[in-house]
Amino acid sequence: MKKFALVGKHLSHSYSPLIHKEIGKIFQLELNYELLDIEKEELETVMLKLKTGEYSGYNITMPYKMEVMKYLDVISDNAKRIGAVNTVYYKNGLFYGDNTDYYGFKTLVELSGEKIKDQSIYILGSGGAAKSCYVALKDLGAHLTVVKLKEEKEVPLFEKMINYEQLDEKKVDIYVNATPIGMYPDIDSSVLKEELVKGKIVFDVIYNPEKTKIMSYAKRSYGGLLMLFVQAFYSESFWWDDPKIQFDLKYLEGLKALIHE
Repeated sequence: MKKFALVGKHLSHSYSPLIHKEIGKIFQLELNYELLDIEKEELETVMLKLKTGEYSGYNITMPYKMEVMKYLDVISDNAKRIGAVNTVYYKNGLFYGDNTDYYGFKTLVELSGEKIKDQSIYILGSGGAAKSCYVALKDLGAHLTVVKLKEEKEVPLFEKMINYEQLDEKKVDIYVNATPIGMYPDIDSSVLKEELVKGKIVFDVIYNPEKTKIMSYAKRSYGGLLMLFVQAFYSESFWWDDPKIQFDLKYLEGLKALIHE
């Protein structure tokens, strides 16, 4: 029996234990998945539990995705580019870190079938989620603009940043909502007004609710639930060192039913 956990703060509403236990059933893996709601000063002790074998891998969530990087020996190129890690494990005497949000979002976009290459894509938000989306979309050949609040700092990763006041919807093909605006319980909020979104395509990293307000304004939209599932499969694949652990669309309805119970 291998033990895994989600490490972060305010985790009580997380779907992760349900999803990972289901992956265990699909691939006949004996695993347990816990929530470790910890303070920053406990992070080092928790990381050492990988070395002792008490745990075999962690998902890292807010607010420790950057903080955890100082404990790692090997960080994947994608995680370095994004500047955040959400999956860690210990192997052959070394601490490894990767960012499976990158694979989750990239897969969501690819499975949508939407044209991405050379499209003008505006990412709303400039935090950690925006960074994962930015790197994935850059790799898919999109033309990217990141939209931020006036008071938010410039981010070196983002080549082109504008404020919301400068947004001209006529230049936009696709929006990506990488803000928490519209997330449960704030389900009636949208980061943009309907007239800016009408006729556009929207990807939203939010997975609860399944269809956010901004998605309801779009001509076609894709929510973050699939991204959440895919990144979990990638984490398990790294932890078990088994590339056969992969998401397949045939698992989608079963996973959705699980979290809607």
